[in-house]
Amino acid sequence: MSALMLEFAGKTRLIWKYRRSVSSRKIRRLESASTIKCLLASRIINDDTFKKMEKIRDARNDLAHELLSHVAASFKNESNPELEVPIREAIEIIKMLF
Repeated sequence: MSALMLEFAGKTRLIWKYRRSVSSRKIRRLESASTIKCLLASRIINDDTFKKMEKIRDARNDLAHELLSHVAASFKNESNPELEVPIREAIEIIKMLF
């Protein structure tokens, strides 16, 4: 969920920045990796934030590919410490973008 909100926030910032020159529809169609690269190229984020966003995107992709095991763990009420840091970082970046 944090990765989704992060992607939405990034696209919203790109739409604001390019509202007169790029169709918002084109920006909304960007994939997550492209959104992150556009944020960096537009100087909305710096290199450190770019690296954090890439790690968050990777964690989201890992989660999506291992969904069944994570769902089973959530029913057992087990936490996943690997995902706690990317979630916290996503929240901080979302705050920065707005």
